[in-house]
Amino acid sequence: MVIYIYTDVVEPYSDTVIDSLKVVADNQREFGPFNIPLVANATLFKFSPYLQNLVWVRSVMVDTVSYGRDSLWITPLARGIDIDSSGNIYITGYLEVYRDIYREGYGDSTCYTDVIVNPNNPNHKIRIAPKDSHTGFIVKYNSDGEVMWTNQMYGKDCEVLTQAPFCDISNVVASEENNAVYFLGYGAFLDPVYGGNLYFEDSIPLRKYHDSTTNQLFFAKLDKETGRYISHGIAPSASATGCNYNLYVTNPSFTVKNNQVFAQTTFTGHLKGNDTNYYGNGLAFIRWKDNGYIIDTKNFPTNPNWVRAGAKNTVVNDNGDMILTGMFNNSIDFGNIQLTSGGNSTAYIAKYSSDSSFLVPFEGGDTLNDQKPISSFINEIAVTNNQLIIYPNPTKDDIYIISTNERINSYSILNTNGQRIINKENIKANKEKINLTNIPKGMYIIKIITDNNVYSRKVIKT
Repeated sequence: MVIYIYTDVVEPYSDTVIDSLKVVADNQREFGPFNIPLVANATLFKFSPYLQNLVWVRSVMVDTVSYGRDSLWITPLARGIDIDSSGNIYITGYLEVYRDIYREGYGDSTCYTDVIVNPNNPNHKIRIAPKDSHTGFIVKYNSDGEVMWTNQMYGKDCEVLTQAPFCDISNVVASEENNAVYFLGYGAFLDPVYGGNLYFEDSIPLRKYHDSTTNQLFFAKLDKETGRYISHGIAPSASATGCNYNLYVTNPSFTVKNNQVFAQTTFTGHLKGNDTNYYGNGLAFIRWKDNGYIIDTKNFPTNPNWVRAGAKNTVVNDNGDMILTGMFNNSIDFGNIQLTSGGNSTAYIAKYSSDSSFLVPFEGGDTLNDQKPISSFINEIAVTNNQLIIYPNPTKDDIYIISTNERINSYSILNTNGQRIINKENIKANKEKINLTNIPKGMYIIKIITDNNVYSRKVIKT
């Protein structure tokens, strides 16, 4: 079995600039020295079995070409690696970018830089947009070390000076069952304050709604032969989702099995599943169909200090058992098991017994690459044959809900911060009375789930 090592290589050390690298195996065999193309690089080594011989070395960043007087410092960081049954290698990571944001012309559309991955093919490159700070990438090599394709996330639309769209592509899974490759990613500085957004293929938005979400966990599915985008899914929130603690040290892993994608996410303030909302801060498991549809979510209530908590490995084995790892502080609740932390950060491992639905392809589920978080519900009007009536509105005390053609199953009333104030389940009726006497005056959002639809409406308490 061949051995691959994918690592960061940085020249400056103790104020001394080095120009080569040597690899030592078992304190006996030495390989190198190797010239480093640029000051910093993400480098892939292929060794024969037992590290007997070095087969080849490849650096992600072979050269750079800047346009429009762009001036920047680039550090490629290695993140994920996977190998398919044909011996092709898929690596992910991001380019950490430092620019002089105060220079004349910063942010102009004509001012950008291309990172050359394969000097023999101009299409094999990673483009750093005019205001990108971290550019996520994925590269495919064949077993001989030849670049087959590259792809990336594109940052756009950042209006402020001091922040820029951020993307880390943290891990990758090559799937044999559908000739696709998947990656898990994380975007930041995406809310209206920062004005950033991320795109696939330079045109397909990560999110359809430019809402208040600052950070976004997501996955993407690409064609394994061409590297072209197929679909993606997000962990939607009115605030933030991600990986958190030790983001740059230990990679979060995920699983792809039977057209389903399994991962963990952290969330701040709010997490929206297919028909469920969680509020507060915490960790959660999320399962998508690989077209982006959210199948289900599972919340692990906690009260984290995000400096010391994070989601890590998500494994589903061939028996359908699910194993989760991560870090928490204070406490975490897995339902029938509660854990308490005695220090700043405590590792957890949780195993869930076999779930038969993990072992077969998921049927149904429309493509759902985006979902409106709570902050976008205020002006939403559902397109449906059902007539939903809420009266009186505004109200001083009681309101009534009437659903003409669908039974009301549950409702929740949320304040403008997304906190749940009132909740009722298992109604199964066409009419419901709600008493608002004990809540403060102001605007609220009422979310109503019927047999067929989910409705959100604005309610005013006077």
